Order: sequence, then C-alpha cells, then structure tokens
Amino acid sequence: MELKALFGLIHYCTKCEICSLKENIYDPQLGRGKLEGWGEGKIMFVAQNPSIFRIKGCRTPVDDGISKEFVDTVISLGLPAEHIYFTNVVKCSTPDNRAPDFDEINNCMKWVKREIRVIKPLMLVGVGRIAGDALLASTYEGTTIMNVSHPSFIKRNGAYASYANQLKEVISVAWEKLSV
Repeated sequence: MELKALFGLIHYCTKCEICSLKENIYDPQLGRGKLEGWGEGKIMFVAQNPSIFRIKGCRTPVDDGISKEFVDTVISLGLPAEHIYFTNVVKCSTPDNRAPDFDEINNCMKWVKREIRVIKPLMLVGVGRIAGDALLASTYEGTTIMNVSHPSFIKRNGAYASYANQLKEVISVAWEKLSV
C-alpha cells in the first residue's frame, strides 16, 4: 500500500470522537517526508498529535513554529531532509490541542504501524513521552527505537543544552543506521 492510499483510509476513519470533528481544521494528518518527495524517510520521527496550528491551511505536520523549529534543528545538526519522515501517533488534532487519550492513541496506532510498514524506517524516534510510550508498546523488528523530549517541554523549561545533546545522540545513531 502506498502512502496516498493510506491517507485516503485515514481520512474516513470514525473510530473515536475526534474523528467526528473533521470539520476543515480537524482533517487527519499523514506524515511528511516520502509523500512530498523528500526521499526515503529512513529516520521516522513520531510526535503525539497534529496541532490545530498545523492543520489550518496546510496538510503536513511540520509547518507550525515548534515543529518547523524541531525539523530545522535536526537538519542543522547534520541529518539531511531526505532521510527524515515526520508523523504523529494520533492522526487528528485533539480539541484545544490537548494530549490524546488512551483510546485515541490505541485507535490510531494501527495507522502508524501501517505507515511504518510502508516507509520501512531504520529508526523510530518518539518525540515526547506520549509518542515514545506508544512506540515502545510494540516491537518493530530490525528498527531501532529512541525517544527525545518534546520541543514544547524544552521551550517551557529552557533545557536547550540537554536537548541538543539528545538530538545529537539520535543523529549519531541515525548515521550509524544509514551507513549500514
């Protein structure tokens, strides 16, 4: 299955309450990377859910301030865009950008697993606790799983130096995977 076909299936999902809110700004979001011709997306970053800011006027999950800053930082630290694929555990935006609940995560993980099967990443990186926990709840044979803090947590707490070190470690492991 291709990503475009998978997006079509996600668009018609009605598994949870936020699916019924798909009124323009709540359209489900598939990841960004391979679909836009960035390349193969061998390093898949998985965040918790698309924010309402990302959905207004665009369909990709990395165009709001924090997400764009995150991707720009990863690229500036040496991981080329063609190796990046960025997606979310929950495919629809949650009301008021709240953290997704267990049922919403559980309902959407089947879509994430299908994305993983299509992309075939060498490495999965959970961005934040919610995404990291969701990824670690399953096994992905032959795929390294790492986790980094969510960028909004870093902004609130000012822990930029430790965050840069987290991202440098991820990128170091990513290059090892890409070199094999």
